[in-house]
Amino acid sequence: MKLSFGSTQHQTFLAQFLIVIFIISLNSLSHAQERKSNSGKNRKSDVTNKTEFNDANTPLHLLQPDYPINYQASDKDQIENQLKTIVNYLEQVTPAGIIDSKSQKVITKYENIDRYSQLKKGDFRLTSYEWGVTYAAMLRMTQVTDNETYLNYARNRFAFLAETAPFFKKQLDEVGTIDPLMTKVLQPKTLDDAGAICAAMIKTSTFDKASSKLDTLIGNYIDYIMYHQYRLKDGTFARKRPLYNTVWLDDLFMSIPALLQMGKYRHDDKYTQEAVKQIKLFKDKLFVENKGLFRHGWAEGLEPEPTFFWARANGWALLTLCEALDVLPKDNEDRKWIMDLYQQQIGSLVQYQSGQGLWHQLIDKNDSYLETSASAIYVFAIAHGINQGWLNARVYGPVVTLGWNALSQKINSKGQVEGTCVGTGMGFDPAFYYHRPTSAFAAHGYGPMLLAGAEMIELCNHWFPKMNDSAIHFYGQTLPYSEPIFEVGDPRHPPYKKAGSSRKGKKPVVFVIGDSTVKNGRDKGDLGQWGWASFFDRFFDTSKITVENHALGGRSSRTFLTEGLWQNVLEGLQEGDYLFIQFGHNDGGPFDTGRARASIKGAGEESKTYTMEATGGPETVYTFGHYMRHYIEQAKAHGVKVIALAHTPRNNWEDGKMVRVTDTYAKWTKQAAEDEDVCYIDANDLCAKEYEKIGQEATKPYYKDNVHTSYIGAITNGNTIAKATYNLENCDLKKYMKKEAIDNPTKVASKPLYRDPKFDGAADPVVIWNKKEQKWFMFYTNRRANLEKTNGVDWVHGTPIGIAESEDGGLNWKYRADANINYGGDSTTYWAPEVIEDDGIYHMYLTVVPGIFSDWNHPRHIIHLTSSNLIDWKFESQLNLASDKVIDAEVVKSPNGKWRMYYNNEKNNKSIYYAESNDLYNWEDKGLAVGNKRGEGPVVFFWQNQYFMIIDSWDGLSVFSSKNMQNWHLQKENILDKPGCYEDDQVKGGHADVVINNGRAYIFYFTHPGRLEGVNDDNYETRRSSIQVGELKFVNNQISCNRNLPVDIKLVNP
Repeated sequence: MKLSFGSTQHQTFLAQFLIVIFIISLNSLSHAQERKSNSGKNRKSDVTNKTEFNDANTPLHLLQPDYPINYQASDKDQIENQLKTIVNYLEQVTPAGIIDSKSQKVITKYENIDRYSQLKKGDFRLTSYEWGVTYAAMLRMTQVTDNETYLNYARNRFAFLAETAPFFKKQLDEVGTIDPLMTKVLQPKTLDDAGAICAAMIKTSTFDKASSKLDTLIGNYIDYIMYHQYRLKDGTFARKRPLYNTVWLDDLFMSIPALLQMGKYRHDDKYTQEAVKQIKLFKDKLFVENKGLFRHGWAEGLEPEPTFFWARANGWALLTLCEALDVLPKDNEDRKWIMDLYQQQIGSLVQYQSGQGLWHQLIDKNDSYLETSASAIYVFAIAHGINQGWLNARVYGPVVTLGWNALSQKINSKGQVEGTCVGTGMGFDPAFYYHRPTSAFAAHGYGPMLLAGAEMIELCNHWFPKMNDSAIHFYGQTLPYSEPIFEVGDPRHPPYKKAGSSRKGKKPVVFVIGDSTVKNGRDKGDLGQWGWASFFDRFFDTSKITVENHALGGRSSRTFLTEGLWQNVLEGLQEGDYLFIQFGHNDGGPFDTGRARASIKGAGEESKTYTMEATGGPETVYTFGHYMRHYIEQAKAHGVKVIALAHTPRNNWEDGKMVRVTDTYAKWTKQAAEDEDVCYIDANDLCAKEYEKIGQEATKPYYKDNVHTSYIGAITNGNTIAKATYNLENCDLKKYMKKEAIDNPTKVASKPLYRDPKFDGAADPVVIWNKKEQKWFMFYTNRRANLEKTNGVDWVHGTPIGIAESEDGGLNWKYRADANINYGGDSTTYWAPEVIEDDGIYHMYLTVVPGIFSDWNHPRHIIHLTSSNLIDWKFESQLNLASDKVIDAEVVKSPNGKWRMYYNNEKNNKSIYYAESNDLYNWEDKGLAVGNKRGEGPVVFFWQNQYFMIIDSWDGLSVFSSKNMQNWHLQKENILDKPGCYEDDQVKGGHADVVINNGRAYIFYFTHPGRLEGVNDDNYETRRSSIQVGELKFVNNQISCNRNLPVDIKLVNP
């Protein structure tokens, strides 16, 4: 990215911008005065009042419009503060209590509930469908903020309903009448009574283990929806008002989300199938293709069909489609057409958004009033689509930002939501909808407003809205600009970094410019390629000087200048800085066609003008030496000290020697340096000598092709250049350099990290410090990959537990032994060891299959063993857990001081369960831990002030986070789900362990290198596995792992 204003314009621009700020303040004062004194009159023209400003002296396009709303990029803290006012208000006005209707006394002992007992009244009903949306919104707020205050709102009221329901039911059975609000809970008569609140209860029960007593109420609601709601002959949910056999669009939401959630909750497809069926039936009757919207109602036999696009009903439909897309698996055959329907409706709705940000009561009628609840639903549904990857953030992000800015102004100081249409029946004329009242006590506005705000907070966690040229735009990264206008660079290139932005106070900066051998691609190790300057900062004391690598792949000495890249660097240079220049690799080829990047060979002042094929315009091309001198001259003019480099060698050899460019680019670079009296390093020759020391064959791993280096090659080149820089006679840069780092370049873990020498089947690693031997141990399942004759999956059975050891902090590993496990016999299968230490005793929790089998159908359980030396293991017990098919234990200390074991219960949809213990010997199973994601091999760790759980979900590793190890929030993106580029790492990563050491997080995972996409063969190559290591990063509240980055691991004694 680069600024659109060159350095010669900056001072003028800044002066003009200050004038604009003054104009803005005058505008604001003028508008305020006009509104006060000229009510009902035409405003006077700004031009007549401010003739001193004109197009010639002021950038008038930067004048700020007089928006009726706050037109600005969203801020998640500000959003949450606005939502807190709503939640605080609702806490006060929706009490959960029972009173005696005759005496008005509060009933605290629920066994005293009788026919006169009523729910304590507040501003809103706790059992309504509108409040079902509110409960779901409270849950969503907790999911995106990790603040349980919101969850507690729903948790406490659901607990209240669940605890009081049996006593009210007793009265209903005995007397026949109770509080009508509780009658709707116990004997629902409409979808309004049942659907929305049922869906919210299921979501809360799934998410929150403290809300596990709602099953009776959930079953009651679902029973009504599935078996007692009135239907048309074709099965469509229907009503008998206002006409017989009328289908209401509202009922899509009053039924489908509950069915979808129930199908997921109970793992029963009958509910899911019914939900999809209903969506299709409603679509066929109510969706108007040429408008991309739903009509409010359909009445049997009525022609023509009355068509009114009521906003809130379209919102209910849109919420339903979001629910379906959230629940249905990606491979579900119906998901595609539901996605198409969702995207079509969104595409239509954005065309009807008003300039004030909200949508109209009748969507296509601009003279109907702007309505809050529907607008909030639309903002939620669009933002949710962006967050889930269904919609393009750059297209739809500004839409929801505008919408939210408008919605936020509907929250008054009390926390009430204004502008919401009250409950609405069905009309067949426009006046009915135009004149529906609005009220802050219309319950329909609160849940949607909270949902919209929650999703906007989540949007701000992943995207970075910013004002650019007075408009809101969405970017995938934080941008360093404070300027009002900036240009955006090619996303294939590294994110633009403003030159000099790393500067610490008045301290100097080392700048580096060049091509892809200096900085490759996006500087993320794509294809395993790295440039030498990507790690150049390790040779400097970065408390005294910083390093900025501004090189860009594919550029020559000519195009780095002509594309404006040098200008960007030039603007950041200050006296006392340093500049490394390396070009030459790309200075050949055509002058005027294709990439047109060639310079004229030589160091003189020859030039030639060419007509460029791409533009048809002329360009004068100079010699390589001319361009090098140009950089040097301009840098020196800024007081910068320059080091010119001959370009790094290519991996070309003749007669055992690397081919040099001594007579071409090295010679011309040296001549330019001598002409300008700056330092010169023949990196071409010096690096070549380093490779010649190890020989042509041994050099191969240092290059990914004949030009671009691997990580180790980049480190070698960078180290060679750093050493040469340190030894320069006329360069004082050495005072900022770390000689120890130059003399001892960092070593990194190899790829793969470890392969088992016995069966070549290392998997399911767990790493632990051996206190006695003062070294690191790695335990692993040793699958029998090299078994010559296999029968089904028998090679995965009969597996021992291998042990590897490292004496250098995890950098190198060697096989030590098989664990001596005192349980079972030679035919016993051992899987997925978990090993921890407590008070000098090592504990292993091991998955055991009692035999060697050719299929996966046999029982497996988890046993407990102990050891004093990590080699010999004594059997303690077999654990009594949720089923006879449990695997992959993970044991960690929980915040309440107890030990917690997470494991995979394969009998319940391969879900993650947990158990608790006070002493590591006696365990109590607690049931489901994570209900919304299947997976195995859980690993739990505390890092970045929160807990994380990583599970193998067979599509990379899924990541959950939690503040309390009770409520787990699924991260949107998996890690290790994309193939790496190094040996044995070009497939998805599996079952992992994480070691937190010295503040850094290392992930040890395994791969099946032969299981490339489309390869299904069963042979040694597809069976074998190896261990890899990566480093986790925590950015923007997300864990990530770039498996192509080198890992300079050095585990210290914990």
